[in-house]
Amino acid sequence: MELLAMSCLCKGSSESLLICNGFKDVEYVELALIARKLSLNTVIVLEQEEELDSVIDVSMKLGVRPVVGIRVKLRTKHSGHFGATSGEKGNFGLTTTQIVRVVRKLEQCGMLDCFELLHFHIGSQIPTTELLADGVGEAAQIYCELVRLGALMKVIDIGGGLGIDYDGSKSASSDISVSYTLDEYAMAVIQAVKLRREWACSRVSPFGFNI
Repeated sequence: MELLAMSCLCKGSSESLLICNGFKDVEYVELALIARKLSLNTVIVLEQEEELDSVIDVSMKLGVRPVVGIRVKLRTKHSGHFGATSGEKGNFGLTTTQIVRVVRKLEQCGMLDCFELLHFHIGSQIPTTELLADGVGEAAQIYCELVRLGALMKVIDIGGGLGIDYDGSKSASSDISVSYTLDEYAMAVIQAVKLRREWACSRVSPFGFNI
């Protein structure tokens, strides 16, 4: 039933991503990989390092190559009420050291090409585009390093955070308001990625980002 519902949401498009995050047991991973057999573009986002073992074991059992993403813990921290799970001490995501171990294990299993997506979340109601740009820039730098290590990266998943001006004050200091428009939010993301891409292209061959 879940697969049928997701198939309808994706409307049969091979470019539509079905992001699979949250808690993952073996049954969850099996469902995500069976969905790939049904031509759904599922991406299993690792939020704990040990989840990789289940993904590798189940993919070998079913004979389905997964598409893998990782949620990274960024140094960038949202200090407001909605940023409690952000920063390096957040409850969710992998540190850069853990990500390197994942890369090595995928490489050993001949599955490094399955690693395509980098996900992060610095908290809901991001108050300013400056904070957003800091987070995107940090994630984009990690993305570039992953490409350098051999991962066939394709997507940066910002994972939410776009704030709503609930009280109409357009204030960066309020937990229920933000100081930017949707267009300004989008431009901050594009500019932050562009800056990191220019930096990366001076070190490795040019490559693209999907956001």
